[in-house]
Amino acid sequence: MAVWVGNASGEGRPGLRGSEAAAPILFDVFSSLPATPWIPRPDKALRYESLCAASGYLAGPDCASSRPSLVPADAPPASVCPYCRLVHLSADGAYRVTANDEALDRMRSVRRFVLPPAMEWYYRQNHLDYLPLPPWKPGSASREDSALAIVSPEEGASIYVPIELSGKPGATVFSAVHSDAGAVVYWHLDGSYLGQTRGKHRMEARPAAGLHRLSLVDGQGREVERQFEVLSER
Repeated sequence: MAVWVGNASGEGRPGLRGSEAAAPILFDVFSSLPATPWIPRPDKALRYESLCAASGYLAGPDCASSRPSLVPADAPPASVCPYCRLVHLSADGAYRVTANDEALDRMRSVRRFVLPPAMEWYYRQNHLDYLPLPPWKPGSASREDSALAIVSPEEGASIYVPIELSGKPGATVFSAVHSDAGAVVYWHLDGSYLGQTRGKHRMEARPAAGLHRLSLVDGQGREVERQFEVLSER
C-alpha cells in the first residue's frame, strides 16, 4: 500500500511534506481495513536453517548468535555469513592485537559482526548497538586494508557542480569514512592537495567539467581512489 500526495503533473510543491500530507491518509486507510489473522504457514515443504542474527546469512562458526528460520526445502544452499569473524583483543579490550603484540594468555578472542567502512557508516545510522572494532595496539605492524572507504562520489559517477544564486561556481562535497574514529585522512584531487580531515571526513571542492580522480590517504599509508566526471551545463 502506498499513498502519494502532490501535483497531478508530478512536480514538487514547496511546503508539502509526506509526513503531514500523505501519512495521515495512509494511517486512515490502514485503520479502515478489517482485522485478519497472521499469514498462514505455506503448505509446501519447509526446513529450518540457522541464520546469523546480525546479517541474515547462513550462520558460520564465527557468528556470535543465530536464529532458526524456515526456508523452502528445495531452496539452494545459502551463503555463509561473510561479516562475522574472530577478533583478537588486548586484555582490556581497548585494542586489536596479534601474537606479536600481546602474550597469548592475555589475549581475548571474541566473535564480532564487522562491516566494511562504507556499509558500517550507513548501518550505524539505525543500529546504535553496533560496536566498531577498536584500533590496533600502538606500535603494531598489522593493518586493516579496508579501514578507509569513499562514500561519495560513487565510482564512475557523473555529477553537476551547482551554480550559486550570485552566479559564481558552486562546490561539491566529497565524503569518506574510516573505521578508526581518530584517523587523519589526506585528500587529493587530480594530484593536487585539498586538505586533511579528522573524525567527520567531508571535503568541499570545485572541480571543473571533465574527468577527475579523487585520492585519499590515511596516516598509515592506506589509500583509496575514485574516478568521476563533472558534467558541463548544456
